[in-house]
Amino acid sequence: MDIKLIRNYNGDKCIPVEDSMVLMISDAGYRLNEFTGMQYMLVDVDSNAKQEIMPGTDKFDIYQFTDVTGTHDYIYFTTAVRNSSDGVTVDIIRYDIRSGEGVPIHSQNYFLSELVHKKIKVIVADEEYLIVQTQHEVSSRSDTSCTKMEDIYLYSISTGRRTQISDPVLSASGIESIIPLDGNICAIKIGISNLEYKLYGVHDDKCNEREIIGTVNFRQFLSDLVLKKEQMAIDILDENSDDTTIPHMKVMNGCVIYSKVELSSQKEEIIAFDYSGGVTRVRVNDSVRVFEEWQIYLINDTLYSLQTDDRYTRFVNLDTQKCEWKLGSEYKVIYIMNDIIVVSRHTDKKLFLKESDYILVYRFPDTDRYVLSEKACCQGCVVTTDDNLLIFCG
Repeated sequence: MDIKLIRNYNGDKCIPVEDSMVLMISDAGYRLNEFTGMQYMLVDVDSNAKQEIMPGTDKFDIYQFTDVTGTHDYIYFTTAVRNSSDGVTVDIIRYDIRSGEGVPIHSQNYFLSELVHKKIKVIVADEEYLIVQTQHEVSSRSDTSCTKMEDIYLYSISTGRRTQISDPVLSASGIESIIPLDGNICAIKIGISNLEYKLYGVHDDKCNEREIIGTVNFRQFLSDLVLKKEQMAIDILDENSDDTTIPHMKVMNGCVIYSKVELSSQKEEIIAFDYSGGVTRVRVNDSVRVFEEWQIYLINDTLYSLQTDDRYTRFVNLDTQKCEWKLGSEYKVIYIMNDIIVVSRHTDKKLFLKESDYILVYRFPDTDRYVLSEKACCQGCVVTTDDNLLIFCG
């Protein structure tokens, strides 16, 4: 893996497209009520050539897209145009990277006052089909809220036909996430955890849906949806119970890694399923919290929990429950991929020293020396499709 610094980066999000091409997404400076306008820019990091995607079209961060096709021919985004004081028409645009043309492939009308409370996911299944799922917030009898399924259907791009998904589990619980794992095989999480609501809310059974972790052959999965089968072929690895929830799932190094929390004791198990070897490992994480980013990583085939407080960030080996690396508050872990760890360090202004930022790259567990050290402010990292690590500097 080669490491490359990309300077003068001012984007909010970066997505690998193909080879040295990446998609940079940033705030365009305009809004539609609660929705942020976005700028989409294709950048070749080798030549620094840039091309804005459809600069005359307003784009908004309304839908969440997941592309499981394994190809890099298209980019998907949403546009929105008011059709009344509270009404809006939202279109999905499919942009062809090679031709530079974008075409609308799906359209839906909403009330803006309702849309802000919806969570809409679009899974790009192939060039013909989308899976479109809508969830909405539900108020509870406490200060917490939860998210509940509203609708899920299969959409044909060529005909515009919408076919309701009849599988009772999918229609009731929805697809929380689906991640490519190995070829046509994907890891899938069905059901919304609503961890904060279940840990701290007043239970009224509004959001106690079934949760499943499993693997699917996505080609077969899509075929079953097209044929309107009432039960999908999912290899179930685990599911929740009345006293457990499954709040997180990720894929790292060919393993499906997920969290299972016992609500009564607030104990968390970390489970790692090695798809190729068929081996399942279970570890205990003593620190159960509600956080934006689930900080569990597989490094050198060992599960680690990153535990952060006001003073330190600790790398805790879940096999031994011992801290193997401790970083002070001036350090922030930016990115972890295999055994490569990217860290930023901020030093405050002192009597004879200026305020400064550094980027440090380590190869764990050798934390006594750097793979790379650079005086710069780290904005984020991404691994390209040709397996190069890009570090973006502001």
